[in-house]
Amino acid sequence: MTLAFKATHSLKGLAAAWALALAPILTIGPSTAQSAELPGWSATCEAPNWQTGEWEEVPDVNVHAPGAGYWGFTSRQAGGHWLIQFNTARIFGPASSRSALMFLFYHECAHAQNNSSSETVADCEGLALMREDMDVTPSMISQIRMAYASVGRPFPSGSCN
Repeated sequence: MTLAFKATHSLKGLAAAWALALAPILTIGPSTAQSAELPGWSATCEAPNWQTGEWEEVPDVNVHAPGAGYWGFTSRQAGGHWLIQFNTARIFGPASSRSALMFLFYHECAHAQNNSSSETVADCEGLALMREDMDVTPSMISQIRMAYASVGRPFPSGSCN
């Protein structure tokens, strides 16, 4: 599989959300941009169009849906495109951390890259892609586990081979 993240990454959808909580240290971008940024790190998701198989950037948007049970959601769109939604009402809380939000990006992108609704696939493949991009420390894994535990889920949600 081709590595779908560009050497210079971009994460602007989360940037607008993080601006609400971390304004002094955040680079602000439009909330409907195709990427999001966290200080010192950013990533652009690319995935195959689910109809044509052609690789393309996956846009992300922020939504504020307090009643929805998701932090992020990747969905199929018309024309075979993908869309990632980050739920700003859910991603901030005691268990929210930079590591957890970076992983959320990789997790949601893995749904599109693997054309899968499986949480296990997204956890395992997302973590594998994150490890290809950076040194994932035990502390980062602990922060991700804490975020998952805060919503009653184990991390990873299945067995990663």
